[in-house]
Amino acid sequence: MKPSPLRLDPATYPLTRQVPIRFNDLNAGRHVSNVAIAGIYDDARFELLLALRGDEIYDDVLSSVIVEARLTYLKTIFYPAMAIIGTGVARLGRSSFTVFQALFVDGVCMGLCDTIYVQVGPEGACPIPDFLRARFEPLMCRIAPVDQDDLI
Repeated sequence: MKPSPLRLDPATYPLTRQVPIRFNDLNAGRHVSNVAIAGIYDDARFELLLALRGDEIYDDVLSSVIVEARLTYLKTIFYPAMAIIGTGVARLGRSSFTVFQALFVDGVCMGLCDTIYVQVGPEGACPIPDFLRARFEPLMCRIAPVDQDDLI
């Protein structure tokens, strides 16, 4: 399925992070491995979690956990390169939120990542608290709400 043009536009994502592609990220085929790409997305998502949770990121009572991550590889990434990862919140539910990411090299979208987090407390899934909910607005992707299948 062809991704939405909105997902391929760096302006869609409120947070960006530059990541140099390292020689160590290569696989035997001499391109960046899927494992390395997953790690790059993960690292960039941590900045979003810091922006949301601040000092409460390591709260022993309340945390956000990944329940699903879907990576879409659009183009092969070669070394050397400088990647720019765009990150933002696409959906905010009662107890979950979805993070959209895109990886760009030289302005070209090389891949996408969609990650669903669930807010959990001592008893399992729980509603996102109001203090946290208020922090989502500046981190929302600049896209109109659409069916997620239209964006992949």
